[in-house]
Amino acid sequence: MHSIKYLNSEELQRFKKEARKSKLHDLAFDLCLTYALRVKELVNLKLEDFDFENGEVYVEGAKGGKKKHHPLSGKLEQKYRAWLRVRKKLKRAKNNPYLFPSRIYWGQPGSRDAFQFAFKDICEKANINGHSIHDLRHTCAINLIKAGQALIDVRDWLRQRQLSSTEVYIRYLDSKEASKKNLEILSSLL
Repeated sequence: MHSIKYLNSEELQRFKKEARKSKLHDLAFDLCLTYALRVKELVNLKLEDFDFENGEVYVEGAKGGKKKHHPLSGKLEQKYRAWLRVRKKLKRAKNNPYLFPSRIYWGQPGSRDAFQFAFKDICEKANINGHSIHDLRHTCAINLIKAGQALIDVRDWLRQRQLSSTEVYIRYLDSKEASKKNLEILSSLL
């Protein structure tokens, strides 16, 4: 079994500080972190996937095809609108349905490699080593579990079919933290 890598709170803080320097990266990596997006899911996001009237973003899972309507936060909506103002000025974005249009191919999504490279560049500037963009997905899962979310809810958020795929994150909880939470739950029964 391979080890799951995720950004701890200090690394995440440094990463987000660097990512905020670009409207594109600020939105893209916050979407990855918030919705546990795989890089393929990120690049395949279309403008029409954002429904501000109902406050939702639609994500079509890259693995197993599981689809999910996620609630859209006000902060992400602000970042989305800030990116749209920048995107509107890009010649390549005209009539391109993708949120992050390709720099080379007209009407196509941005490159997965470009986002991987940008992620690595931001990590380097933030003095973070040994991570890939997929680790934002793991960071999302671990933080949801640490916050006490039910495993089945985390599975649904991650768009995973099997609960066993989600269970791997449990071993990354701090045992003292888990014991303290267990005591709180059991104490409430007394």
